[in-house]
Amino acid sequence: MRNPAGANGGAPKDSAGGGNLDIESINLDAYLDPADRLMLAALREGNYVLAVVCRVCGSPLTAKRSRQLGVGPDCRKRVAG
Repeated sequence: MRNPAGANGGAPKDSAGGGNLDIESINLDAYLDPADRLMLAALREGNYVLAVVCRVCGSPLTAKRSRQLGVGPDCRKRVAG
């Protein structure tokens, strides 16, 4: 039976067929467009938060209940009242 992982115990090989591929040596930034690079830099620096936003006003929602409903408390009051 053939070993699909190869003779090296499952470690991926580089495209030239040489030794093992060093995942840490790959520069992923070279494959990203400028907007993605800016977003990743902001995420790394802590200046950017991926969040659920209110469907009414577009503000980020922080409370669990608001995220589940998709609407913040102020907008819920405004829409209901």
